[in-house]
This record gives sequence, structure tokens and C-alpha cells, in this order.
Amino acid sequence: MARTPKIVQAIASAKHPGNSYPAVTDFPTPNAKLPISNSIIAGLPHMESNRLWPRLQPVSWLNGQVVREFTAPIDCFYFPESGMVCTFAAVDDGRTVALAAIGREGFIGVSGFLGAESAPLRAVVVIDGEAIRLSRVELQRIPSAITQNRPMSIT
Repeated sequence: MARTPKIVQAIASAKHPGNSYPAVTDFPTPNAKLPISNSIIAGLPHMESNRLWPRLQPVSWLNGQVVREFTAPIDCFYFPESGMVCTFAAVDDGRTVALAAIGREGFIGVSGFLGAESAPLRAVVVIDGEAIRLSRVELQRIPSAITQNRPMSIT
């Protein structure tokens, strides 16, 4: 059984009340169009990626920061550009077990993308890095084949 990594001191206040863990911090230039390293975002067809650009927000995170707390509302998705995040689940005796390591090939918030409002998982940064954040509200505003359940065009 793996233990949740030691949490560093808060740099900015956490998003959820009662959460003493540090929040992910924004870069000084949000929505800047930068080369994408995340495989999921980079692999989207041109039309869908153009719809996403204005809604994406670059963020920076540090080792030990909690990106998502157990059962917290899934209000955004994170697409790592560098670094790594691990997800943990709590077991009956209160210990945690590591479930997945997520790097630039994946994203945090799969259950939210599939419709869940929350998930019984904690996501913790284990290697400093950067990511792209997309809010759930912004994702729902995108009028695309993805959100309207139409077949996507391959370009």
C-alpha cells in the first residue's frame, strides 16, 4: 500500500472550503497559445482544438499539491504538460493506495468527463510541472461533435 505524499505548505488558498491543501496556481499569462505537449489536447482534430484554445488556462503546480480532494466537486479538468500527478483511493482503514500515475499522455477528471459530479479520489502532484486547465462550465459551452455526441471528423 502506498501512502499519500507529504503535502507542502499552501502557496495559495485552496478552492474548496475546509481544504488546507495548496491550490494549483495560474501562470501570469493565461490563455496564451503555446505548443501543446499533452497527447490528448495535441491529438484533437483542428476544428475541436480551435474551439478549445480560448477556454484553456495554463497552470503551474508543485510536488505535494493536491489537485483534487476526495469527493470534491469535479469543476475542472487538468491536462498535464510536464510533471506527474498520482491518484489515490482511500481504503477502509483510512490508508490510501495509489491507483494511477498521470503525465502528459492523460488527464485528471475522467469521471467528471463521463458525467460524475465527484469522485472518491485524491490527485496529488508528485513531480513539479505545468498543465492546462479546462473548466467543466467551459467544456459544456463548446458546441462541438464531442459534446453533442456526433461522430468526430478525422482530419
